[in-house]
Amino acid sequence: MFCGELSELAALVEKTNSNQINDFDFDTHKKLELSHTYCTAHRPKFTNGHWNPNYKKSKRTLAQFDLELRRIIKQCAKRSKPDIAATGSPLVDRYFFQYFSVHQALEPADKAELRNLARLMVDSKFSDRKKQMLALQASGGSQSEIARKLGISRQAVSKALASIPAALQLTHPKNFSG
Repeated sequence: MFCGELSELAALVEKTNSNQINDFDFDTHKKLELSHTYCTAHRPKFTNGHWNPNYKKSKRTLAQFDLELRRIIKQCAKRSKPDIAATGSPLVDRYFFQYFSVHQALEPADKAELRNLARLMVDSKFSDRKKQMLALQASGGSQSEIARKLGISRQAVSKALASIPAALQLTHPKNFSG
């Protein structure tokens, strides 16, 4: 629901089907209440009854996750069109276009990877402003030029660019699933 990982129940079934789980492990898992909706990382409550902070955080950011996922799916489906993400900002559209030009391995059928990419964007607070900065940087702009075009300080650009995970950069592909 919140990422591309299998739900707890689906993960157990997959392990069982591939003979990666023995009878003892199956009995142990059978005693737990497995979720058919959430993965282990995002289940609402732990088995001890305490609330999972990852669930609460993901629940709060669900609208942003859905927005990023829609943008990603649109651009991934039609890579050749630079403004297909339809974000309302030409620079943000350019970021998505350039991202999928660099990350050729991603396809619309890679639903789990695309969901994990959207979750990474949301969890790392990858704002549209940061996407604009990366698009300008990829077109050869220096931090000073980016700052001037966006009407912010060079230090703000430097700090923002340093906070962006490598998997979201436009320079080279990185593995972002997890």
